[in-house]
Amino acid sequence: MKLLLPTLLIFLLLSCTMDNNQAKHGVVITSPEAAEMYVAIAGVKNILAVTDECNFPPELKQKPSIGKFGTVSFERIINLQPELVITTDLEQASLNEKLKKLGISTLVLYPQRISEISEAMITLGKETGFNKQAEQVATTFKAVLDSLEMEHPYRPRVYVEIYGVPLMSVSDSSLVGDIISFAGGDNIFASLPRPYSRIKPEAVIDAAPDIILICYPGQTVENIIARKGWDTIPACINGRIYTLNDFDVDLILRGGPRVIEGIRQLRKLFFLQ
Repeated sequence: MKLLLPTLLIFLLLSCTMDNNQAKHGVVITSPEAAEMYVAIAGVKNILAVTDECNFPPELKQKPSIGKFGTVSFERIINLQPELVITTDLEQASLNEKLKKLGISTLVLYPQRISEISEAMITLGKETGFNKQAEQVATTFKAVLDSLEMEHPYRPRVYVEIYGVPLMSVSDSSLVGDIISFAGGDNIFASLPRPYSRIKPEAVIDAAPDIILICYPGQTVENIIARKGWDTIPACINGRIYTLNDFDVDLILRGGPRVIEGIRQLRKLFFLQ
């Protein structure tokens, strides 16, 4: 039987009610995507604190804060005496090193491909004592993902603007790039020096994308079209510029179970479904 997205969401809600006698009962989470994975597997009961950006599910807003994603309070973490701190990589690499030096048990989760999300959830389950639940959620996630695989004769050329100053986009080696491809788009910057890299505005004009995705606040369609030379880009000519008013960017920036919803949102934009 083909699994649909509601089936996944119902399962994730049910998984939150499960418990495990070997579970770690004092967990601090610094990454929004790690928080979403953890809650899908184990619920919110054992979470001591999170960073301000951990806003899904809404219950996490009731948890104490240890600061913002890039400015975590070590003093608050130490005072909480967690059994485990769950973090991510890149911006939090220095945080991970400091936690290790303090002798605090740390788990780094940083899926960079859609396929790595299920692997990350299984790893998370093993480290937190929720093995069975993690395997069930990961299996359901993969089954729903398989049901979404598609081959479409038309693949629109997509430009993803991850940041405006400096102008930055994503390569196919990034999670966002992988999601764009799975959703049916062709990333105009498939190859870049890094997964998230600076680009030149002239390169966007030359690539002539059919669709533009703006992944940060403060930009309007009018602002994009008004950029020098951009009014000749097909996406600008045909009104195919999408901002945060058109899609939930967290669904494609966070490597958690909700990327399935992100894929569906993007397909609606790409193919005007």
